[in-house]
Amino acid sequence: MWAITVTGNHSPALRTAVIGLGMQGVLIAQRLSRAGHLSVGIDNDSGGTALAAGYGIPVVTSLADARDTGPIAISALASVEALNTLCAQLVNGNSAIRYLVETSAVPVAAKGRARAFLDAVGITMLDCTIIETNARPG
Repeated sequence: MWAITVTGNHSPALRTAVIGLGMQGVLIAQRLSRAGHLSVGIDNDSGGTALAAGYGIPVVTSLADARDTGPIAISALASVEALNTLCAQLVNGNSAIRYLVETSAVPVAAKGRARAFLDAVGITMLDCTIIETNARPG
């Protein structure tokens, strides 16, 4: 089993937002939190926010409400529509986010369109798909 382990400098520049708080997003947020790198978890679904809050992850329901984020966000989204919505929010908002690590299993073509859309405004998107995990928060 693979596990995400984050260690090292606790610089504010490494403060990371996790967008999408299903099981995968909560796992990522929990590990970042333990390492001192999580700024906030973001999800507009009450199930996701409740799951994350149950594990002590600070949660907001929109990117606009996320304060003190660093330049990095990791997204774990459920659909192409969710990715498109996130991209629109990143482009139209005044977020500090400059790097999006996209872990969702949405189609490659959708990720390509999202990457081009974000590149146009100086946000770099990395496609780092996580297909599945059997790990559980804990």
